[in-house]
Amino acid sequence: MNSIQEAACRKIIRIAAVASASGNWIPIPGMGTAIDMTATLSMVVALAGVFDIELGLSEDIPMITAVSAIKNQILRHPVKYAAKETVRFLPILGNVISSGLSAIITERVGWQIARNFDIQSRRGL
Repeated sequence: MNSIQEAACRKIIRIAAVASASGNWIPIPGMGTAIDMTATLSMVVALAGVFDIELGLSEDIPMITAVSAIKNQILRHPVKYAAKETVRFLPILGNVISSGLSAIITERVGWQIARNFDIQSRRGL
């Protein structure tokens, strides 16, 4: 990954992380997860553009990539994800912790996807 691609990825990933964190301030059950998925899906499509990877938006490839990356993060860090969902029941402090954890998870997922796309683009797949 060259420096221009890395800067573009950083910007895309940070925007998605902020969107995920912001969505977790809404005290509606399931809303944080829905916003996380939307932010991650948008991030996958934008990151694919950085590496000139065509996803075929008529297919479910971006959604599969997003869900797979989130699933991998949850499997690697189950306590962090469980804490994110559990602390939402605490007023204000729960929102702060949940938002922070959501941003961290989204950022990690973003860099995982960016590295995978970088490898794909180098192979010419």
